[in-house]
Amino acid sequence: PDLLCGEVPETPLVWEATRFGVDEDLEPAMKRRVSAEIIAACLEFGLSMGIERYLVLSPHMILRRTIAGVGCAVRRLGESRTLTSYPVSAAEIQVSAEALAIARSKAGLTGSVLRRHDQPAEAA
Repeated sequence: PDLLCGEVPETPLVWEATRFGVDEDLEPAMKRRVSAEIIAACLEFGLSMGIERYLVLSPHMILRRTIAGVGCAVRRLGESRTLTSYPVSAAEIQVSAEALAIARSKAGLTGSVLRRHDQPAEAA
């Protein structure tokens, strides 16, 4: 909370999403693809759950290259800090159908990356 300017939102419409990891041994193109699919999945899930935005604490590089790189609007919410040698910031990412459409388009995704719990894996 000390990285946010203002109050920490306490509402079911705002979720925290700070854990983001992709295998470092993947080829760069595959890492970009997997990252884009994770972001699209978060947006799809958010829409299905009625989430309006995610709060994240992330290194600037991830915010700028990875999240904003697929078209998500990233708004920093406070001062930057250095943690484990990386500058990090708290930020928010809006969840909307428009954000999902932009992310899918930039990543070349043609449909959902999630499957419903009642949908067989073969049909996904």
